[in-house]
Amino acid sequence: MTISITTNTQRILGYVLLLAVALILGSVPTAIKEAITSVSPAMQITVRCCIAALIFTPFARNLNFRLMRDGVILGLLLFSVYATETIGLLTISANRATFIFALNIIFITLFELLFRQRLSSRIILAVVLAFSGIAFMSWESGEPIIGDLWLVGCAFLVAVYVLMLGEFSPRYPSLSLTVVQFWVTAFLTLLLSIPELTGQVEAISNNWPILIYIGVVCTAIVVWLQTVAQRWVPAYEAALLQTIEPIFGAIFAFLLLGETFRIRDYVGAAMVLVGLILVVSQSDTNDTASQACTKEVNNPVVSPVTEVANSDGSSIKSTKAFVLVSEFADSLTPQSKCNESTAHMQFSSVEHMLRTLQPTYPVICLYSERITRQAKFFTDHFPGKVLYAVKCNSNPIVLNQLYKAGIHGFDTASLTEIDTLSTLLPQATCYFNHPIKSRFAIKKAYETYGVRDYVVDSAEELDKLVAILGKCDITTQVRLKTVSGFAVKDLSLKFGACVDEGVELLRKIESMGMMPAISFHVGSQCLNPQAYTVAIEQVKEVLERSPVSLRYLNVGGGFPGYYRGKEIPSMLEFFAAIANSIEQLQLPKDCKVFCEPGRGLVWDSCSVVVQVHTRSGNKIYINDGVHGSLPGINYYKLTPPTKLIRLDSPPAQELTNFQVFGPTCDSIDALECSFTLPIDLQEGDWIEIGESGAYSYALTRYFNGFCSDTVIEIC
Repeated sequence: MTISITTNTQRILGYVLLLAVALILGSVPTAIKEAITSVSPAMQITVRCCIAALIFTPFARNLNFRLMRDGVILGLLLFSVYATETIGLLTISANRATFIFALNIIFITLFELLFRQRLSSRIILAVVLAFSGIAFMSWESGEPIIGDLWLVGCAFLVAVYVLMLGEFSPRYPSLSLTVVQFWVTAFLTLLLSIPELTGQVEAISNNWPILIYIGVVCTAIVVWLQTVAQRWVPAYEAALLQTIEPIFGAIFAFLLLGETFRIRDYVGAAMVLVGLILVVSQSDTNDTASQACTKEVNNPVVSPVTEVANSDGSSIKSTKAFVLVSEFADSLTPQSKCNESTAHMQFSSVEHMLRTLQPTYPVICLYSERITRQAKFFTDHFPGKVLYAVKCNSNPIVLNQLYKAGIHGFDTASLTEIDTLSTLLPQATCYFNHPIKSRFAIKKAYETYGVRDYVVDSAEELDKLVAILGKCDITTQVRLKTVSGFAVKDLSLKFGACVDEGVELLRKIESMGMMPAISFHVGSQCLNPQAYTVAIEQVKEVLERSPVSLRYLNVGGGFPGYYRGKEIPSMLEFFAAIANSIEQLQLPKDCKVFCEPGRGLVWDSCSVVVQVHTRSGNKIYINDGVHGSLPGINYYKLTPPTKLIRLDSPPAQELTNFQVFGPTCDSIDALECSFTLPIDLQEGDWIEIGESGAYSYALTRYFNGFCSDTVIEIC
């Protein structure tokens, strides 16, 4: 996870923003009621949705048939929500409408519980109170209640919409799905309003301020405000603040429309609010219990960002921010690898973090300025375009920092990585550079995420690609096998086509109407620039025998991390070897050159802070190991720099070697290198293990219930 503790300033700002959201949404019934006195309901919704759609359309991407289909379904539901809300407001007071609309929280919770567990007495009481309160406010002898029924129906439809959105939203880029819904709603209401269009022009021109307010402030700006706020405020607190919305609604109705509450209205409103609070507090209890079951006891239980649905479908708490808020918030704060979506915390130093958190769990400390430095070095000196290999470290902070530093292309190997990038950085370009892919992954990457670059290393994989996508607008790279012996870990045993196979694959790719490209990988942690020279000589042979129009040459990764005690040529020597060899190829001017470093960009970007749980002689047992974030130490024969940190007193100057064991019951959970640390090391001391940015966070897992997934930022 990325730890969710926030500063007091951030949380207070989050409260302020959520109160602003409740204030704005509380004004919606009054604004709509004011607008429909002159502008027809259909025209009012048309203008509102067109404005919101125009605001979000520039951010839409990866539109395809399935996204459009599901967007239309959601758009129909959203249209129904707007229509029933507006029709209901024709015959009901705005202040009463705000309380009735709040029933959507009750309906959502009922749907959740009916499908997943028995209803608790608290929920039953909440439902009885809420509906009794509405009945108490609405019914009076001889008074029509048709508007109340329309609003109850609207609240029900909102609940259905939330559940459908929870089903569809994980599949697509959030903003694209949002835009389709708004345009569908605008189109449907425009069709309904065509007969009255001519007569409405003057009404629209006379009421444009309030229509702009509804479209821009009440629809679009609310999405942005709640997106930011929900990164800093826990879910149950956000939901509690949302229950204030009906109160604001009543105030607006009183101040602007002169509507007043009778005594029975006050009583009914109080009953509704109590019911809402009971529902929210019940949901919070369920969430906390669920989290406690999925997190080791000595790790902090953190509050998830309010979302449309968690992985188990729980904690759906959004009100009429149209849940698009939560959907878009997910695009900024994606779920962590251990299924907890959280904000992150920044510290000035490791010592600052230790004094604040006093962690008994491993903490990955991320140094963002090192990422920026390495990214700038690569983009300034590599003779081509730089991609990042997501598998090396997929933490959202890392990905965001690389994107800000100018790396906008990403080497992805799975749908999970593609989804992470598409959600977190919708403007980034994903390259599906795994030579072996399932048919489902190929189809979904193309249709849902708009991926247009793929890799093959065999005729069988190319046939699979053609069978799924046909002759289409994609670039297909042929991955060539490379000569071993230059890197710590050879990758050509598993992947890569020989020269003869590469020639045939390139010819077939071009004949199928696809754009051909070539890629290779010299191996992980390459130690000799000559590896790239030899690989590019193979590329030259392939191109001489298959003179296709190459779109780009991808020289892959393998760029080394400069670990302590390793003698490796400088990175500039690697770049020079690549540039000189490519010059010999005499590629066309429009043929680009790519590289896809992982380790080379992030090897020193992180450290892991562990705690000593036991010392037995010169054996120490720490709370992280080869099943957590430290497997690379053994795999690549590393001896990382270490530092003992003790907050209450300085450690001894004399050093000694310690044998290091991880926390699990597995006997192989031991590091092959020793740590040289102060001789007075004791239980409770912390150790910072440096040079842990590559293949550390990415490899953590829950073996024996231990997980090294807490990430903080040092800046």
